Amino acid sequence: MGNTIGDATGIDFADIAGYQITHIVPGSPADKAGLSVYFDFIIELDDISVQVEERQFFLDYVSKSLEQSIRMKVFSTKTMTLRELIVTPSKQNGGKGLMGCGIRYETVQNAIENTWHVLSVASGSPAEKAGLQASSDFIIGCDQVIFEHSNQLQDILNQVDDAITLILYNLPSDTFRYAYVDLGGTKSMGIDIANGYLHQIPVNKQASPITRMINPNAAPLDVLDTSTHDISSLPPDIPELLYVSALVKDVSPSQLPMFDDLLTPKKNVQRTSSNNEFSDVPLDVKNDLIEDVPL
Repeated sequence: MGNTIGDATGIDFADIAGYQITHIVPGSPADKAGLSVYFDFIIELDDISVQVEERQFFLDYVSKSLEQSIRMKVFSTKTMTLRELIVTPSKQNGGKGLMGCGIRYETVQNAIENTWHVLSVASGSPAEKAGLQASSDFIIGCDQVIFEHSNQLQDILNQVDDAITLILYNLPSDTFRYAYVDLGGTKSMGIDIANGYLHQIPVNKQASPITRMINPNAAPLDVLDTSTHDISSLPPDIPELLYVSALVKDVSPSQLPMFDDLLTPKKNVQRTSSNNEFSDVPLDVKNDLIEDVPL
């Protein structure tokens, strides 16, 4: 669509904040514009900075721009680049919101720290049966939500007995996918995971900024089955997770490992494990979930 891309290596991710994309409806305006879940942060709308949290302004701006092009400046934490995308909000979106995606105001620094690297998968474990891959998979969320804090994964597992749906990023294939993990009442997935600086998703400047979900239909129904609402009907205390056009996310080249860095366990990194046969991290589905608001 004639989008422009520029190097953002001079940007300090600690100073970047914006609206991060939490999910995208296939075929929606956000999808067609080339926005990417998780990695992308919207930092400008038509040259107007949105790095300060003003949710009502964002909603109003998108609402008043129906069937009109909005130029969005988007920062990718995967490639460390800034690019400009053209998005056209529309009500002709099958009841999936004006933009067809979820967003959340977030800082780049917080976002990149809330990822778990899968180090090992026990043979015969629920995680292995669900297709989790050691070394190459990163857990970025669960069911409806991309993680907001590093303890959220543990909190979720503590509250779930039967099954969970993980949101995974696979490094070699550069894809997202949902993985349904049947816990069988054990509260153990059978994985060893770690997070922290040495276990962040590596920067890959040569990759496409667009990352696709390979099995979008595996998402929980309440993620994709949403309806359109008039912006004027939304309450003033709109949750942070907004059903709009894209999401924004920040990262810094100097502070992230590069694509070809070795992804091996290191000392002094936060790890979660158990004394069970299956060493893993718990996930909870009810704790601190923020409900999507259709735009």
